[in-house]
Amino acid sequence: MGYRKLLKEYMHHVDAVLGSDLVELAAMTNALSKRDIGELRVIAAELKRDSFTEQLNADYDHVVHSMLKDGQIRVEQLAGIDGLEVGDEDEVMSPEAFQRILLTLLALASDDDDAEADKSAPTAP
Repeated sequence: MGYRKLLKEYMHHVDAVLGSDLVELAAMTNALSKRDIGELRVIAAELKRDSFTEQLNADYDHVVHSMLKDGQIRVEQLAGIDGLEVGDEDEVMSPEAFQRILLTLLALASDDDDAEADKSAPTAP
């Protein structure tokens, strides 16, 4: 493991335990050079971006699982989406997969609306 990856994992651990990566505290003490502080800030920004991306994926998963649980969609509908494999609850869903699900659901809703409109339209004698 390279030093950068090790440092990144350690900073992630410190942030998880203490609620801060302590980079700004280190910057105030002048114990490290400006270049070193800059490198630590870049790593801290990467960690925040990674965390944000993971959180978005968790939100996608949560929305889809809630829709399944509430009966708004069925597994069969998800299975019918091209390029999407229905996986375990523990799998992380990509934003692209979530977008395909939303587009399919919109199309299904539009089809349902069209069918309802056809039923309520007056018929000619």
